[in-house]
Amino acid sequence: MLSDKALIRKCKKDHPNAQKQLYEMFSGLVMHIAKRYTGTYQEAEDVFQEAFVDIYTSLKKTKSIDSLKNWIYTITLRRAISFYRSKKREAQMEEELGSQLKLSQDDFNIFDKLEYEQLMEFIQKLPDGYRIIFNLYLVEGFSHKEIATSLDISESTSRSQLTRCKKLVIEYLKQLRTTSYEKTF
Repeated sequence: MLSDKALIRKCKKDHPNAQKQLYEMFSGLVMHIAKRYTGTYQEAEDVFQEAFVDIYTSLKKTKSIDSLKNWIYTITLRRAISFYRSKKREAQMEEELGSQLKLSQDDFNIFDKLEYEQLMEFIQKLPDGYRIIFNLYLVEGFSHKEIATSLDISESTSRSQLTRCKKLVIEYLKQLRTTSYEKTF
């Protein structure tokens, strides 16, 4: 197995074995990110493929990479956001979303008890805008200002999308509590 620097050097020269090694090393990470930011497996595959095209293309243009893993993470995150933006442009003509609600940090504690698959399934069912902002704000730790800049939206849109997402989360939590309660009897 090649070191990161040797791997980068060989990938820049289009060595197939190096490209394959890069793919094998990071395909899991790229797919994980893609799945978090998309609504379906097919969309995740699209982001996954486009991210690797971006990775291979950008490798040739980039002079220095301090951390290959972080660099690939960033490229993939940008591709997922780009995918979201293009999808958002299409959806803007179809509908406008509403309603607001506040959710405390305590309400999110139930997520600690959920199985990973349950959580991923729930997140993937969220509307695109909610899911992206949910991930960027709560998972990645972005501020509303950073989200607004990344997604080319206003800070207030970021806040309202998160608030609307929280309403869906509350409904989901209520369903979980009801289901858990019913299973005990």
